[in-house]
Amino acid sequence: MPKTSGFPHLENLLKQSEKGIQQGLQQGLHQGLQQGKLSASKDALVDLLTELFNVVPLDLIQTIDQIDNLFTLKALRKSALKALSIESFKNDDSIITFSGGLFGPRVS
Repeated sequence: MPKTSGFPHLENLLKQSEKGIQQGLQQGLHQGLQQGKLSASKDALVDLLTELFNVVPLDLIQTIDQIDNLFTLKALRKSALKALSIESFKNDDSIITFSGGLFGPRVS
């Protein structure tokens, strides 16, 4: 810290600035970790679907990319393991509920 003795207002300002920077760094790190977890979870779901069904339609990948809830992505991975096809995965009632209808209307 630069020498500021004799300038209490300046010392206080520097301390507040350092505290603000530290808080900003911590918040940025937390947000970065959350984004990393989301990204990894989305990749895991797409990888699982690819392994199970060989091909995942682009619109489904784009829909998965819009999901921003780790619980939802985990539930979708579990549902994928039970699905018999991509279409049955997309039409599963629990999928529609978990994704907030992101996969569109049910196809009969």
